[in-house]
Amino acid sequence: MRSALFILGLALSTVAGCKVLSVNADESKANDSKPLDAHATCGRSPEDPVKPVRWPYGKSPRCDALETRWANVLHEDLACKSDADCMLVMDGGHCVFATLNKKAATQPRYQTWPCGNPAAGPCAANSEVPHCKSGCCTR
Repeated sequence: MRSALFILGLALSTVAGCKVLSVNADESKANDSKPLDAHATCGRSPEDPVKPVRWPYGKSPRCDALETRWANVLHEDLACKSDADCMLVMDGGHCVFATLNKKAATQPRYQTWPCGNPAAGPCAANSEVPHCKSGCCTR
């Protein structure tokens, strides 16, 4: 049963955009407001290579660069200790939503959004709330 809980917790953490390197069944019940687990990582570490991502709607070096930036968010920009550390950021024009910690959300590199789908219509209202899950800001 404990191994099943571990696998479920690992799968949920991965879906939430976080990799958890060390978790046991008792830790999976931990309150999200506890301090950041030293074993949790979110996003890319500075030592990891940047993985290029192409914009799927045409050829544009600018859009490729923006897709790559947002696909390679650094761990330090997603790390949190509580829900209050996280915020939902959105571009308002192409229905692009992301979560970052509040410090990162003010950084110039996150003020320019991916190009999005040029055929997309207006965005519907978004009522999502960001959360701190396993030390990672997520929605």
